[in-house]
Amino acid sequence: MRNCYFENRRRYGTRRIRGALSKNGVSIGRCKIRRLMKEENLKAIQARAFKPRTTDSKGITAAPNLLAEIKSEECAPAKIVIGDITY
Repeated sequence: MRNCYFENRRRYGTRRIRGALSKNGVSIGRCKIRRLMKEENLKAIQARAFKPRTTDSKGITAAPNLLAEIKSEECAPAKIVIGDITY
């Protein structure tokens, strides 16, 4: 059980350890694994939720406004097509 726990960088809890042990032919219950982990003070590290960072650390500026440079007389139907990608 300890080997399975440390081989997986302390990410495996009782359910994953039980699944890994059952694949290797060892039959053991989750409650017993939980008790053994508690006795040895082993706790699975839970992954943190992804937080998108909104700050711009690279100093990238916005794209130039190319539509403002085009004169209104030069515009014709379907000459300029604009699209948007929303995340």
